[in-house]
Parts: sequence; C-alpha cells; structure tokens
Amino acid sequence: MNPLTLKQVVELLQRLDDEFSNNGKNIQITVVGGVALLLYKFVDRSTTDIDLVNDNDVEEFMDHCQKRGVEAQIVSVTSTVDINRSKKELVFDGKSLKVFAINPLDLIKMKLERFYKQDPEDIYNIIENMSLKYEDFKKLALEGYSDFVGRKEDYFLSAQIVVEKVYPQHLENFLSSKK
Repeated sequence: MNPLTLKQVVELLQRLDDEFSNNGKNIQITVVGGVALLLYKFVDRSTTDIDLVNDNDVEEFMDHCQKRGVEAQIVSVTSTVDINRSKKELVFDGKSLKVFAINPLDLIKMKLERFYKQDPEDIYNIIENMSLKYEDFKKLALEGYSDFVGRKEDYFLSAQIVVEKVYPQHLENFLSSKK
C-alpha cells in the first residue's frame, strides 16, 4: 500500500462520499491514528492505513476502502482511552459521508501508550497545534498512566520523553508526580 497524504485522504473521502450519495447511503465513521492527525491538520506527513473505531458504518466503509486497495482496520485495543466514549469532532462533512475523529487529547494518550516510531513526533505536533500547557499535558499523562494496563514504567517513560522535549523546565516536577 502506498502512503496516503492529506490530499489523497481527502480525495478518497470525496470519491467515497460521491459513491455513497449516488447509492442513497449515509455513512458515518470515526477515525483515529494518522488519518485523524492529517484531517485535524496537526501533521504534514503520510500514513499507510486508516484506523477506525468499531462503530456505525465501519464495515461498509472498510469494504469500499479494500476495493480501492486502501488498508483500513478497526482499532479496538487501548487501555488508556475508551475510544467508543471519547469525544469526537467532525473532520470531514460530505453529502453522505461524515468522518469524525476522536479528541486530540485522547490521541495523545493512545500514542503515549503505543509510542512507536512516529508517535513522539505526532504528540509534539498535537501539543504545538493545540498550544497545550504543561499542566494539561501532565494531567492527561497521569490519567493515562493510572489507566494503563501493562508495564506502567513504559508509559511513564514515554510521557517523560515528551516532557524532556517539549516542557524541559518542568521535568523535575513531572518526575516527582509519579505515583
């Protein structure tokens, strides 16, 4: 699968919107991950897939993506965020296709939990675009830490790395907040 840029994601959503409209269908989905970050315009990069919440019309949307060679899958495992209850924001509003993304703060928690290659940079971009203050980051990081299922030290270390990069003047305060 070729990586998708913001332009390609929007073009895909517009084509799917036209198709759903022509077939008299109204489709609503919720995205997380790279596509959510692209549609929020928090990052200027590409993504290789579309991560979806298992709700509404996700199966039909995934079938239409598969027909176009676009990888789309349901993300259902996260211990720090209840993705079905996360606040959602409309990021694409077509005639027949509505695309929501989970709250950016919940995206940060999910990325702290996973902390793969691209995740730190994604977190930095969310923080910058939202002008997220240290105290707000600390609060959400500690919430995620308390909910995390797994090696809590790993989650705290991920958050610590973000503090060192974005809020270095608050590192001592953050380290002293570990429970």
